Amino acid sequence: MPYTDGYIFEDILNFLTNVTTGTILMRHAALDECGYFDETLLRQQDIQLFACFSYRYKIKLLREYLLNIDISDGQNRPNINTLWVVKKAYINSVDSILRQLPQKQQKQLQFHIKTEVGIQMLRRGRPWDGIKAVTSCLKSPRVFFLEVRKNVMLLAEILLKNCNYKKYSG
Repeated sequence: MPYTDGYIFEDILNFLTNVTTGTILMRHAALDECGYFDETLLRQQDIQLFACFSYRYKIKLLREYLLNIDISDGQNRPNINTLWVVKKAYINSVDSILRQLPQKQQKQLQFHIKTEVGIQMLRRGRPWDGIKAVTSCLKSPRVFFLEVRKNVMLLAEILLKNCNYKKYSG
């Protein structure tokens, strides 16, 4: 498995782990202590909850996959404008954790989110807006490395699809 045990809240904040609240067991007292879902969020309540939980508690991972989630249909994805609102609300909901991080890491998270929205713009046929947002990760070498590691194949597929290249027949 590509994940490690421990305090993994930074990986969760940066969307680098696919561990979800549906795959974990929590003690009721621990959940009471760290808080519940932020019901004001339109999306990503589970990520917000898990980020807060993993900030206070070490996570012990099993070395096997127990859940398979299909997210290929895009049926429940917000439009680009709504996605910005969703991401800003998420950042606000985990603000108490972010304030504990160094300023550099806070900026890295902002670059990561711009890159994530940019990838969605590329997927939805807005290549120039998408490229502009994706290049924000160039401001942080760490974010750039993480994004490349996570999205290199996805970006290539999206760019090739949007370019509409015609085969040369000669």
